[in-house]
Amino acid sequence: MAVTYTNVGRALVTGLVSGAESVPANWYVGWGTGGATAPDPTDTTLNTEVKQDMTSGADREICVADRVQTTVANDTNRFVGTMTATASGTISEAGLFTAATVGTMPIRGNFTGIALGSGDYIEFTFKLQQSVA
Repeated sequence: MAVTYTNVGRALVTGLVSGAESVPANWYVGWGTGGATAPDPTDTTLNTEVKQDMTSGADREICVADRVQTTVANDTNRFVGTMTATASGTISEAGLFTAATVGTMPIRGNFTGIALGSGDYIEFTFKLQQSVA
């Protein structure tokens, strides 16, 4: 699985730290079928976002957000969200978003397609570790 921390995500985080941005009321997970294209820092959307019924569009679910330890206490933001298919399809990309539709996508990942039937689900976990280079 390839994952990228997007340029708009970096701008969002620096804005949150400086007070130039407001913390989103909720974080959302979205999924898509366009995972053949590797994530790139310039990505602002999924390649081919689909709803839970596998039609084109955004139908995102709220994530649970918390902080966990990777290296030191509370150095990593963790976002966990579950998407449930209401029709058959193959999912190959996912992203973390600041809104139920549109919004900023700080993280995008792609992976080998997962075939789903109606009622199948995927739980996505996104982690963003704060570190100094």
